[in-house]
Amino acid sequence: MSCSSTPFLICLCLSLSALTLLTATKAEVPAVIVFGDSSVDSGNNNVISTLLKSNFQPYGRDFYGGQPTGRFCNGRIPPDFISEAFGLKPAVPAYLDPAYNISDFATGVCFASAGTGYDNATSNVLNVIPLWKEMEYYKEYQRQLRAYVGEKKANRILREALYLMSLGTNDFLENYYTFPTRRSQFSVRQYQDFLLELGENFIRELHGVGVRKLSITGLPPMGVFATGEGHQHPGTKRLCTRVQQCGIRIQQEIGRPGGKTEQTTPWNANGVCTCV
Repeated sequence: MSCSSTPFLICLCLSLSALTLLTATKAEVPAVIVFGDSSVDSGNNNVISTLLKSNFQPYGRDFYGGQPTGRFCNGRIPPDFISEAFGLKPAVPAYLDPAYNISDFATGVCFASAGTGYDNATSNVLNVIPLWKEMEYYKEYQRQLRAYVGEKKANRILREALYLMSLGTNDFLENYYTFPTRRSQFSVRQYQDFLLELGENFIRELHGVGVRKLSITGLPPMGVFATGEGHQHPGTKRLCTRVQQCGIRIQQEIGRPGGKTEQTTPWNANGVCTCV
């Protein structure tokens, strides 16, 4: 499988997951709200102090106008297609892009930052937005939306919106297998469990602030990334197989009997729809 196939696979996985989730819940989608890394970043890294940017050619050559937007893609990225598929805007704007405001964000917004991960140490590698900060931006967005459309309408939008999450590969490719700190603290299995706990906590926090429809993309085969191909650690193939189960394991853990969010939140991981 070539590196060029990876964005397509991520797009397909996200799209099918989202469609499966919404078909199962028979719900409308007034907005698409995005958390994650470069697979779904629509330009937030453009306005932060980091080397990890894509606001130059040939990025964006197939986007509207043929100009780079900060998307790590030649054109649109998965959330854009998903948004359009549900009758919303054809491109989900980045929250930090000064060209947009709350009137644009009312039907969709992206908080994702290329290079981030579940582990805060991963975001520190290239000075990008950590996942906890994406959450803070989302809470800020909630306040802005309520001020813009009113409490009742905002609550409906936030409750019925489709939330997308796509991240996790950077934790291994930019962090665990690049720097020795985490490897000295965790075995591969232990680090996977550590990320699982972080992901589970993030999902619980999302649930706590009102998120009810969540689609999570599991980790793609990391060997198809250019960075992944450079890692020749003997455990890499085994790792790829194991970490791809992370999304499913999160699903199993959160959906276990007696779980705090059991039977209250429709969400999806790797195309498997479960109410938890």
